[in-house]
Amino acid sequence: MYPIKLESLLNHKEYIRKPILFLSCLSFEQRCKTALRNINAIQNSDIHWKFFRLKDNGSHYEKECLSLQNDIVREIRELFGIENQDIPEYDLFDAQPWEEIISYYKKIIEDNPNIETVIIDITTIPKICYFKFLKWLLQEGLENRDLIICYTKPEEYGDSKLESDPIKPSLLIGNLESGNDILWIPSLGFKSAFTKIILDKIRESDREVEKKIMPMIGFPAYRPDYFDKVLILHVKEGDQELNKSLENPILAAADNPFDVYAQLIKIINNNRGKNIILSPLGPKPMSIGLALVAIRENLPVLTIQARTYHPDYSKGESLYSAPA
Repeated sequence: MYPIKLESLLNHKEYIRKPILFLSCLSFEQRCKTALRNINAIQNSDIHWKFFRLKDNGSHYEKECLSLQNDIVREIRELFGIENQDIPEYDLFDAQPWEEIISYYKKIIEDNPNIETVIIDITTIPKICYFKFLKWLLQEGLENRDLIICYTKPEEYGDSKLESDPIKPSLLIGNLESGNDILWIPSLGFKSAFTKIILDKIRESDREVEKKIMPMIGFPAYRPDYFDKVLILHVKEGDQELNKSLENPILAAADNPFDVYAQLIKIINNNRGKNIILSPLGPKPMSIGLALVAIRENLPVLTIQARTYHPDYSKGESLYSAPA
């Protein structure tokens, strides 16, 4: 199966069971509005619109980000007539926001038990939140409901140097074991410094075992030059072992989580007995395929989160895809 355009999916209304729950994070990026605008234009009835905000995701470190986020919140409130609806705000770093999101979801379902389809827009939900939420959702929270995961890519990304320094790596799901050789499979993006930080952390652990890197890069990428950009940025890190692994990377379509899933399952089947560690550092659709594999195989997922973002982190909004 290949990801399909949201409009194509929603135009076949007979396939969408109602009522629908749409859950999204309102951020400072304009593309966080794309999905809900499209859904509202096509399926404008029997939809429960639910949103949350995250503080310390950049908005509270850049006044311009916070101002943009507040403007979007006001616009959404007016568009859907939810001026009196509570839009909860969770702390991204000093708490466990995924638990707050799960509790929020549970309350929505409790109040609306007849919901048949859940649409989660991950466009501006950080990986450290939606990985654990998705794991819980697939294992416990869906019951007999359908799930659609949406993502809106930007027209282009800003300069990756506009982000602040990252915080330490986070173990999203699974456990880091010791004793066997390590196979590290990161999906690579523009944050080559993040890749190097995680690599150094893996090298520090269990020094006696062999460690192999098998990077995955989006190809076809969103734009032809993005593949080269990822390679160039990582080569500039000057790590001999990482550079050697880049000579023969895994290639998977940047917008196709099913391609990522299929390739990873083959690699895992050929490397049973090794400690396989996954790291979602590339495009979010790729991270969904990686997450599904990690959940199925109970593999550890190690990633890293930027502390703040610049208002020009991304620009505009491009075509919208919905892997179902």
